[in-house]
Amino acid sequence: MLAGKHCESGDVIVREALLADPKPGDIVVSDAPLIAFRAGRDVPPPLVDVSGTRIVSGDIDARKAIRWSAGAKVVVLWGDRLNHLEGYRSWVQDHYRRVANWPWSEGRRELYARD
Repeated sequence: MLAGKHCESGDVIVREALLADPKPGDIVVSDAPLIAFRAGRDVPPPLVDVSGTRIVSGDIDARKAIRWSAGAKVVVLWGDRLNHLEGYRSWVQDHYRRVANWPWSEGRRELYARD
C-alpha cells in the first residue's frame, strides 16, 4: 500500500491505494463513503450515510461505529464525522496501522489498514 506515506493530494491517491491493496469484497469504512464507492469497495450498510444529523441524533455513536467497523480491512478518516465520535479514532489506532495521511485545513485525513 502506501507504507507510512505523507501525501499532498487527496481522494485520487486513496482510490489508487484501495484499488491496489484490498481484495474485492474487502470492507472499507470512511466518513466519505464516495471514496470507497469510486474504488468499487463495499462499505458497511449502516455507515453508508455518516451524516452529522445521524451523529447528533445518536443514530451513530462510537460504540455502534466500532461494531460496524470491526470487519473492515481499511478505515479512511477523511472528514470530521468519525473523528469526532469519542473513542472511535483511538479504537482505529489500536486496531489498524496508519499507512498514509494528508494535511487538511480542518486537521488531517488518514488511511489505516489492517494486515
